[in-house]
Amino acid sequence: MKIQFKIFLFGILFFLNGFTKAQETSKKAIDTLSYLRKFEMNKDKYIGKRFGLLIKDMVQMQPKIAKSTFNEDVNNPMTSTSFRFSEKDFDNDNDLTLIVKWRTDDIPTGPIQFAEEGNNYRFTVGQKNMMEKKIIKDIAVVSK
Repeated sequence: MKIQFKIFLFGILFFLNGFTKAQETSKKAIDTLSYLRKFEMNKDKYIGKRFGLLIKDMVQMQPKIAKSTFNEDVNNPMTSTSFRFSEKDFDNDNDLTLIVKWRTDDIPTGPIQFAEEGNNYRFTVGQKNMMEKKIIKDIAVVSK
C-alpha cells in the first residue's frame, strides 16, 4: 500500500512539473510576441532609420538567428532579413520571426552572406556591426 501511494504521489508530481513547464514555455512565447509587436506597432519610428537604432532599442531581447534574402539583382541584392529570438534552428516553423525589409543601398552584401552561412545563421556581433547602417524599409512580425 505504501509503495502504491509513493508511485501515485510521484506520478502526480511528475505530471505537475510537466504542466508548469508547458505554461512557462507558452508564457515566454506570448511575451516574445507582445515584445516584438511593440516594434511592429511603432515601426514609423524605425522606417527610414538605421537598423542600429532598432537593435539599440531591443534591450530586453536580442535576435539569436538571422537569415537574409539575397538576389542576383545588383541594384537590390539584399531585400530582407528574418530575425528569430530563440536558439532553435531556422527551419523550425513554430518560432516567431521579425522580418526587416531593407531599402536599396550600396553596403556590400557578400560579407553579410558569408557571415550568416559561416555562423550557421547565428546572429553575431560582427553581423550586427555590418548591418547597423542598413536603412529599414518596413518591419513585420510573423507568428506561425
